Amino acid sequence: MTFTRTIKLLQLLHELISEERTDTPERLAKKLSISRASLYLLLDDLKKNNLPITYSRKKKSFIYTKKVNMKLDFELEIIESEHDLSKIDGGFVAYKLPSKHMNGRSFIFAPYLQI
Repeated sequence: MTFTRTIKLLQLLHELISEERTDTPERLAKKLSISRASLYLLLDDLKKNNLPITYSRKKKSFIYTKKVNMKLDFELEIIESEHDLSKIDGGFVAYKLPSKHMNGRSFIFAPYLQI
């Protein structure tokens, strides 16, 4: 499953759970065009992020046990200009090597920028 497809599925799944209209797991999986196992993997991901999801047999729907407000978004931008690419800063990471390698001194990996 691609990243964008997963994001869209999670957004739709949240909407359906919020409205308590997921139906049975089998029907929900079919509605999302995924397997039942994939559905449960998505639900597990949401639960691991502390979303209080349970299945209500009475309502025949997955529900939130308390009010949830979830915002899941991403942005994709294609950068074609070399000038714009040169403005991107990838950050840096400082590592401390064991003393036998660099006498305990820290060193920094920084992005190499060719101008």
